[in-house]
Amino acid sequence: MTGLTRRTLLGGGLGAAAATTASALTAQPSFAATHPAKYSEYYRYFDVGPRGFPMHDTHWAAQGLTNWGRDLLIISYYDSRYEGDDWKKRANSRIVILHRTTLRPIKTLILNTQRHIGGIATTDRFFWVATDGVLFRYPISRLSKPSGTLIHADHIADIKSKASYAFGQGENVWVGTCDRDHRSTMYRYSVARSGALTRREAVTTPSKVQGVAVVGNRIVWSTSWGTADSHLVVWPRHTPYDGDTRIGNWITCPPRSEGLAYANGRLHLIYESSALRFRATTPHVIRSVHHGAMPSL
Repeated sequence: MTGLTRRTLLGGGLGAAAATTASALTAQPSFAATHPAKYSEYYRYFDVGPRGFPMHDTHWAAQGLTNWGRDLLIISYYDSRYEGDDWKKRANSRIVILHRTTLRPIKTLILNTQRHIGGIATTDRFFWVATDGVLFRYPISRLSKPSGTLIHADHIADIKSKASYAFGQGENVWVGTCDRDHRSTMYRYSVARSGALTRREAVTTPSKVQGVAVVGNRIVWSTSWGTADSHLVVWPRHTPYDGDTRIGNWITCPPRSEGLAYANGRLHLIYESSALRFRATTPHVIRSVHHGAMPSL
């Protein structure tokens, strides 16, 4: 685990999540001299961020990440105390909206689901939550509700994947399946003004995908599983994926990487490793949203 000068818990646990804006945030140390050498390429691209993200070192596990315009990020969390058949014991999943550059929280909103919510995305008129083979659709105006509000989806759409992760690109939503052992597929859906989805494209992916960003001529996949090193796979947008490590850029990064977002020319990446369920067994714990330039091919 990386050294911290202090471990301040944000929010004090599950009951305090809605009070995020009033909670202190942990300043992040410099990793310049402390990160393992195998992550050197990763840290040439990415900065560690100005402070810890909301609700690190609690039972809330960060999963999805998306931008809302140029200046805001949204993080999704699920209650990691309960897994498998016990998932209905969880508190409702939630999102935190925060300033992109400072990571200072603005509000917490409660979602009308207890599920894992591995992916989130925004398009012009809608906010999307990906989980268990469906996309929850929320009118974007519901993100303007006061902190602590329970917000409800106006539609739940069945889609062509397990909806393990998501990414918003213009008026398109990418969703895909995280398969531990095999390559899988992600799909691009166009979003009509009404919010209706039309499947437009299918792309083969690596195994273990937890997040994706599709930007210009590049796809970046965040791939991880358990406490093994994660990887960012930077792949040419119009080259069919075949697993050939001579193509693209394969960057080793700390364990438990999750969602990706792209805003204002910067790529952002979040990790779940600071959640209490995972922290003790993860060798390099990340408590901030990392950000940097789009890696080269």
